[in-house]
Amino acid sequence: MSLQAEAVRIAEDASFSDDQRQALLASRYTTLIAPTVVLLEKQLRATAAHAPATPHERSFAARFLPRLRAAAQALREGTGVTDWARPQAAWAPLRAAAAALARQQRQPLPPLAELSPLLATMSDTQVPMPGYLDDGTGGLYGSAGGGCGGAGFGEAGVTVASVGGEVVALPTKTRPKRISLVGSDGSRHTYLLKGREDLRMDERLMQVGTWH
Repeated sequence: MSLQAEAVRIAEDASFSDDQRQALLASRYTTLIAPTVVLLEKQLRATAAHAPATPHERSFAARFLPRLRAAAQALREGTGVTDWARPQAAWAPLRAAAAALARQQRQPLPPLAELSPLLATMSDTQVPMPGYLDDGTGGLYGSAGGGCGGAGFGEAGVTVASVGGEVVALPTKTRPKRISLVGSDGSRHTYLLKGREDLRMDERLMQVGTWH
């Protein structure tokens, strides 16, 4: 039974005093909200279990973790609720934190040096440039002029000299990241990093594009 339905049922029972009604509804709220609070606090503990490794992670942890912990506590304790039939006030801190996170998601990403200092300091590596053939043509694996080597990397041709300092999140649902790699040939090569997506469709589209 929902809290609203419970409030209606109790309100219709004249044998309860106002204090008894509030106590019953508060108990019902605690029972209903407990699974949500447990999941939220479990996620927060898992997030805090690993020390931030980059400046961006440290900034996020300092800005949002205390706020989210306070929101979880307010939700658990019903902070600000004066009438347990209308407990919306307990959700207010979590809604505000979620809105702040949504605004953060829409902001441009910080420089690569904040996201990954290790990648930002890479220089003159022996890492092959992804997708490029070692046949002197500079072609891509799967192109009309080259074979499909399977691994998708050249052996000793163009290598990664450095990683571009700008990371751009595209404004789509999964927010794929666009980065650039500077090759040993002096050229800048752009790549799209995708997560939580099936890349087989992208692969087919790229193959179709190279056939025409």
